Formats: sequence, C-alpha cells, structure tokens
Amino acid sequence: MSHSTLPGTGPWSWLEPGLWVYRARELDLLGQADELLADSAPAARAGGAALLEAKRRLHAAGVGAATAPAAVGGGGHRFVVQVAVQFLAGYRDLNLRDAAHVGHGAILCHDPEWHGRRELAAVIRGALVGLAATEEPSADRPAPADLAAVGTRAVRTAAGWEITGRKAWVSRVLEADAFVVFARSPEHLSAFYVPAGSPGLVTTPAARPGGGDGWSWGELTLQRVPVPATAVLGAAVGGVAVFRRHFAEYRPLVAATCLGAAAAAVDGWVEQVLATEAAGRLPDGTVERLGDLRGRVLVALGGLFTGAARPGGIDSSWSKMVKAQAVQTAIEVVRAVEHAMVGVASGPDAAAVAVRRARQELSAIRQPDAHHQLD
Repeated sequence: MSHSTLPGTGPWSWLEPGLWVYRARELDLLGQADELLADSAPAARAGGAALLEAKRRLHAAGVGAATAPAAVGGGGHRFVVQVAVQFLAGYRDLNLRDAAHVGHGAILCHDPEWHGRRELAAVIRGALVGLAATEEPSADRPAPADLAAVGTRAVRTAAGWEITGRKAWVSRVLEADAFVVFARSPEHLSAFYVPAGSPGLVTTPAARPGGGDGWSWGELTLQRVPVPATAVLGAAVGGVAVFRRHFAEYRPLVAATCLGAAAAAVDGWVEQVLATEAAGRLPDGTVERLGDLRGRVLVALGGLFTGAARPGGIDSSWSKMVKAQAVQTAIEVVRAVEHAMVGVASGPDAAAVAVRRARQELSAIRQPDAHHQLD
C-alpha cells in the first residue's frame, strides 16, 4: 500500500493562510493568547468556578478584553484579532468561548452612557454577563416570538423599573454576574442590566441542549424585579437596535470558535491514525478524506477572516450567513471525524473522547437557534 506524509497540525497551521491580515503586535497578542488558552483547557473541562477563574486570568493578562475599546479599559485591538482569539479558544476547548472575550458584556461597551461605570469596569476585569432575550411559546404567542413581541414587561416605578416575565434558553444562567434582559416598556422594547441575585430573580438550570457540559443553561423567572432608572442599556436607540448591533459582532465570534473545534477534531484524528500506523505515515484513503475535511474548514475560515478584516462595521446579513455556514460545517466535519475514529484505536482513546465531546458542545450551540427567531 502506498502512503503519504502528514501535513502540519496545530492551530497555527490552520491560521497561517490568514496571518497576513495581522500586524506584528497583534501576532504577539495571539501567541500569548494561545499559550494562556492551552493552559486553561483543563479548567474548561472542569467548568464552574475553575472556568470562571480561567476567564479572570485571561482578562488580567489583557487577552479577555483585547478588542474592547481602549476608552473603557480594553485593548482597543481590531475585531479581526478577536476572531483569531476565538478560533484558538475553540481549538483548545469550546467551553473557553466566553472566557476569551467580554461576551455579552460587549453590549455595555457599545453604550457611551455606560462608559466609566463600575459595571463596565467589572466586565473588562472578567465579569460574566448572560443574555436573556428568548421566550418559550405561550397560549397568546404560539409561535417562537420575534424580539419585538417579547412578553416580559418593564413597568415604571418611582425608583426606576420593575421587570416581570420568563426567559428561556439562557446560557451562563448560574455563572453570570448579571444579565441583559430584554423587556417591553411602555415606549418600546428595552434592554436592562439586571444583577444576578436581584430580589425577585430566580434562576432555574436545565439539562444542556445536545447533552454537552461547560456553561450552564436554563430559565430566568422575573417577578417584579426592581432595577434603577440607570439600568437601561441603549436608551438612545432602543432594545432592537441594541440586540442587532451586538449579534452582528457576536455571531462571527461563535463561527470562529466552532471552526476552531472542528480543526482540533481533524488534528486529533490525524494524531490517532499516526499512533497506529508504521513510519508515521497516513494511508492514501485517509489523506483524501483529510484533505476534504481540512479544505472545508479552511474555506469557511478564509471567508470569516475576509469579512472580519473589512474596514467599517460588521454587516448583519454577512454575520448571519457566516455563523450558519461555520456552525454547520463544524458539526459535519466533527461528525465525519468521529465516524472515522471508530475502530482505529482499541479501548478508550483521549482523542476520540475529545471529538465526541466537541460534537456534543457544537450541538448545544446550535440547538437554541431552532427554538427562536429573534433576529
């Protein structure tokens, strides 16, 4: 049987085609980020307090808030830098996806009225913000609600607002320091900053979609939760604009993280095959399958880098498309790798376990999208 030699593995072999878009100091930051993310992988698998501590370390090192505006204490780096950081996070462990950046706390970064406030300073240091937008269908809203039709209500009081409602599919429901809650006020849809532990706020964890581990999922129940008048986010533009702007940037980061996980799965398969093959070579059939899977990830990654490096703001339509494509590509690639690994090694295999876990996590990321049409 003829054989072919192994192409390069590791996250930088995947990033190499796109490294031309980065400046020298940005490449230095990416190198630092990869080292920290690799060290954080055990904490990501443990989840909970260990994962939160890993997030704080990444922020303390200047990685977690690398692309937050310099005016609010962030690194001020370009958006495309965060895309690469997210790819590295996904490669090391999908649970690092919101440890390596400010996550939904970016909503605070985008609102000039919140600049200088202690809540935003906490986000820059690593505080975790959850997002509460989705609601389950009800008798008066039998179809998945769009963002403008949410049933959660905010009522004015002498001290500010009281929020009542129920939110579903809330990620980081147990770990979050606060939540951005979307509710209908008398004027329009609004976004509110609600600290975890607020009176009347109940968090109910649920089984994670797809059966994965890591960050918790669940529901928020709000029963006349009091927040001050200053809790409104994006008051000048309204909640719909806040949501759309945030997710225009958030979706490509999810895409990059998922592609990182797919790349790691392919590399894990290669290493598994090499461990069982003589002379460190891959059989011809494996090379062809590897080339197909690797090519699919690289094509998706190339499109992601091209769009993220484009001057100006992120286009919302492109953002939706690139996320959908990347998540689907990642799931298909990881499933193919998982199938290919069956029977290659005898007994429990660390690479196969990691790939199966990645497939579960990817399913968990995609599943909520089937339950709502918020944007």
